[in-house]
Amino acid sequence: MLNRYYTLNIWAVLTLIFFGLLAIFSFSSGFGKIGVDNDDVMRLVQVRDLLAGQNLHDHAQYRLGGEGGTIMHWSRLIDLPIAGLIIFFDLFLPRDMAESLAISVWPIITGLGLIMGLHWLQKDYPRETLRPFIWGFGTLILLLFLITFYRFSPGRLDHHNVQLVALALAYVGLSDPAFKARRFALAGVMTGLSLAIGTEALPFLVVNCAYVAVLWAYKGAELSRSVTAFALGFTVMIITAFLIDTAPVNYGQVQCDILAINYLALGVAGSLGLAVLSQFKALDTLIKRIAGLAALGVMCAIIILITGPECLSNPLGELPLNAQKYWLDYVEEAQPLFSKRGLEHGHFLYYAGFLSLAFFVSLWRYKSQGFKPAHFYGLAMCGAILLMVCYQLRYASFGFIIGTFMLIPWVSERFLDGKAKSKDSVTYIFALALSCVSLWQIPVVLLTPDEPEAVTNAAKIDTQNTAVTPKNTAENIDEDINICFPDSLIEYLNKQPQLTILAEPNMSAEILQFTHHRGLNGNYHRNAKGIDAAVTMFLSPPRSAAAMMKAQNIGLIIYCDDRPAYNVYVSAAKDGLAAQLKEGRLPASFTKVDAVSDDHVTVWRLP
Repeated sequence: MLNRYYTLNIWAVLTLIFFGLLAIFSFSSGFGKIGVDNDDVMRLVQVRDLLAGQNLHDHAQYRLGGEGGTIMHWSRLIDLPIAGLIIFFDLFLPRDMAESLAISVWPIITGLGLIMGLHWLQKDYPRETLRPFIWGFGTLILLLFLITFYRFSPGRLDHHNVQLVALALAYVGLSDPAFKARRFALAGVMTGLSLAIGTEALPFLVVNCAYVAVLWAYKGAELSRSVTAFALGFTVMIITAFLIDTAPVNYGQVQCDILAINYLALGVAGSLGLAVLSQFKALDTLIKRIAGLAALGVMCAIIILITGPECLSNPLGELPLNAQKYWLDYVEEAQPLFSKRGLEHGHFLYYAGFLSLAFFVSLWRYKSQGFKPAHFYGLAMCGAILLMVCYQLRYASFGFIIGTFMLIPWVSERFLDGKAKSKDSVTYIFALALSCVSLWQIPVVLLTPDEPEAVTNAAKIDTQNTAVTPKNTAENIDEDINICFPDSLIEYLNKQPQLTILAEPNMSAEILQFTHHRGLNGNYHRNAKGIDAAVTMFLSPPRSAAAMMKAQNIGLIIYCDDRPAYNVYVSAAKDGLAAQLKEGRLPASFTKVDAVSDDHVTVWRLP
């Protein structure tokens, strides 16, 4: 009865959850505000520019970097719905309120995709008696996830929430034990959406495509319809995304960090090639199907070598030395798992422990149930994410969501099987607790010392892939922004003609958000020249830095002692510009703006 109720009223359930989350988040200090990550701020800036008339195909952020700006590598597929929400709310609310409401409800809306994925997961679960419990426990676990995991908090406009949901829905589609065509079509569309949003998910998309190909090789003609559905869904999605994001004049450009012609050609050829192979009745044996896949693989390899061989290497490896040494090396999410940061204070347990649990619990379950193709797929996805987490911590978020979906059926089994043995059984509570990724943050919080912000060897460049600790809660981030961007400074800047401002990387996004000025520095690899120039200036003696700033048309410097990034520059060059800024003394060629300088912030003008 419970399963029937939820199945028939899924849209009512989604509506109830939406308004429930909205009510809960409305009491948080972050409601109505932009997220704490500078990527959230920059996304808002991009959306504002789009609403102000910037062309849909124009991805440039003209106020970031050197002359001409920086062409961002972000997809407009995320900008469009956010802009649409602002336009909708603007029909009956003042513009500022419309924007605040839009940026608050957008992450909640994306999170509903996880609830829809749970609906499909329980609906197709082979053991019917478990379905109501998968719904019940799964809803509880996902609600806790949505409330506590920062990617779905109000104001989080970065694309990762949509990408996580897309990967989760693709996982649910391909985990269907009956291999239904509509589920595979869903998986194809979501796999294509993940690629269109960001190429960082590429390793997991390869797992999806490889699984479908191997499954067809194993099952043969009985899966032709499902394989074709996956291939067509994937193809339609990436072609649509390519046309939305790419100007006709750029159709032939090869890019390694966005969905460009090289990825489009590879994706279309590979997916449609697989669809065509699956229709050949002559491929009626395993050996013949493997041979067909081998030929398709050779064709795809040729396409890669012709269209974009440079994309086989890490594009970040081509950053200037200064950008790598003083920026990339301090971007936390780009660090490997076994780095000092990944190992200290229990972070290792948080980043890899939860997914490792999901892997081994699932391996144990599948062994007792008898391995099925979908089981191998889940383990392969888990393994791929674990490998990528070892490479870069940014991939831990993917593990959180896939691990959650893999553990939900386990909790339900522990409950039902435990109650069958004893009505007083409570062992399922331990399974429930272990399946809530937010609880894995507790050891990190307990083991992380509550140190003062006087960090001397780390830059606050990206701390948003960590657990919620006392130093990166929304309240403290708001306080940090207020310290570095007090109202008096914003008022002063907005009275000045447009200037290019030199500051540490995170402050550039705030410069663009609060003012009409330009920022040289910024946490985006396509702004490599701006990062390199800024680092060079901060490390150079003030007189040399002044000459470089004049050449870059920089008219203002903002220094805030609350931003540890400056300490990196001070440690590297004791006589450099950053060191002199910290001491509060610069040559006569710089003029201190006393009216907006205080104990934390100093502002300097160049003649």
